[in-house]
Amino acid sequence: MYDLELKDVELHFGGLVVLNRVSLGVRSGELLALIGPNGAGKTSIFNCISGLYRPSGQIHFLGTSLIGKKPSAIAEMGIGRTFQHAELIPRMNARENLLVARHNHLKATLAEQWFRLPSARREEAEHLAVVNDVLEMLSLTHLAHLPVSGLPFGIQKIIGFGRALVAEPKVLLMDEPSAGLTQEEREELAYHIDAAKKQLGIPMLWIEHDMEMVAAIADRIHVLDYGRSIGDGPPDEVLDNPEVVRAYLGTTQLTQGGADVAAPREEGVTPV
Repeated sequence: MYDLELKDVELHFGGLVVLNRVSLGVRSGELLALIGPNGAGKTSIFNCISGLYRPSGQIHFLGTSLIGKKPSAIAEMGIGRTFQHAELIPRMNARENLLVARHNHLKATLAEQWFRLPSARREEAEHLAVVNDVLEMLSLTHLAHLPVSGLPFGIQKIIGFGRALVAEPKVLLMDEPSAGLTQEEREELAYHIDAAKKQLGIPMLWIEHDMEMVAAIADRIHVLDYGRSIGDGPPDEVLDNPEVVRAYLGTTQLTQGGADVAAPREEGVTPV
C-alpha cells in the first residue's frame, strides 16, 4: 500500500495537456525517482500534490484526498518539499536555519516564549535536540555555528535538505536537489539522501536529471514523457527500457559519463 498515491491524474492548461492519466505511488522507506526530459510534467506533479494546481483524478496521502485542499493544509498534513534553491537565511548559522524550519511544531504562546516560562524552555530544548540530531546525521555539527553565507554551495544544499528533515515530514518531495553541484558534491548529497531514507524511513519522491545519482540510490524510477507515464520499476530495468532511452535522450545510451544530455524536442509549448 502506498503512503502517497496518484491515480489517473490529468492536468490541462487551456488546450495543453500537461498530465495525461498519470498514476504512481511511493511507500514508506522508498525513494522514487521521477525522471523525464525537460517539459515532461515532473514539477507539475509536485504542484498538484502540494495543492498549487487542481487536477482531475485522485491524489491520496495516507488515505486522505489532497485534491481541493489548500497548500498550507497539505503542508500541515506532513508533506514536505525542497526546491532547487536552498532558501536559507544568509545571516543565520546552520543551526539557526534548521531551528527556523521547526516553526510548524511550535506550541508555546508568544507570552510563554517572551517570559521564558518552563513550558517554553522545555519545548525549546526539544526542538534543539531534533535539530542537533539532524546536524549530526548530516555530518554538519562542526559547521553548525558558522553563517551559511560563507559556506560552500554544496554544504548549503545539504543544510537545505536538513531544513526539510527537521520539519519531520511524513513524505518528502525533492525537486532537483543536486542542481548546480559538482560531481563530488552530488555524491556527498546522494550519500546523505540515501542515509536519511534508511534511518528515518520517510517516503521520498525525487525529481532528478543526474542518471548516475538516480541509478545509485533510487529504489524505483517513474518516467514521464509529454505528460504521460512510459515506465516504472527498478533502475536497472527502467534505464534499459528502449522507449525510455528514446524519449529521454533520443540515443541508445541513457548516461554518457555521468552527464545528463537533453533529448531533442519538438518546437512549441510543453509542460514543466
